[in-house]
Amino acid sequence: MLLVSVLLFSATGCSSGSSKGIPESEDELPDMIMNNAVYSFGDSGRNPVVMTAAEIKIYRGHNPRTLLSDISFVQYGEDETGKTVEELSGHCDSATVTDKNTKAKLTGNVWLTKRSDNFTIDCSVLTWNDDKQEINSDGNVHVLYEDSMEINAKGFNAKLDENIYEFGKIENGRFTDDENEN
Repeated sequence: MLLVSVLLFSATGCSSGSSKGIPESEDELPDMIMNNAVYSFGDSGRNPVVMTAAEIKIYRGHNPRTLLSDISFVQYGEDETGKTVEELSGHCDSATVTDKNTKAKLTGNVWLTKRSDNFTIDCSVLTWNDDKQEINSDGNVHVLYEDSMEINAKGFNAKLDENIYEFGKIENGRFTDDENEN
């Protein structure tokens, strides 16, 4: 069962008309537009990714999708003691969520941090497959890992649940061995 929930803040506004921000196709208008709202996406088997957006447009027609703009997001998990902790967090200018609420394309000033691995990626476009727990980018990426490795590359793929990170073409980077520094 997929978890699809839209939670509205008390200041949220809804309309069925057009608004600034995300362009819509001429042949289809959104079924719902919400401002300053929260959208959850992902599989009910895991904690959802909770996205807070300045604007959310939901389309249910021939091309079902949800468009979000000016987004911050977070996904909670549990640490080794069972305490709820922030596992993933990030930001992007816009996102499109598709395929039964399990796939998203994040665009514009994208950054994502995975706390348990002390891993951060910064890029302009990132695709996220929640079913497979994979993220990837075909473009330029900047990755910081455990404050000791920094890599600039073209192309990136990560399997988040397996902690596997792969790069396309590494442009440059640095590695600091903190144990041997004095």
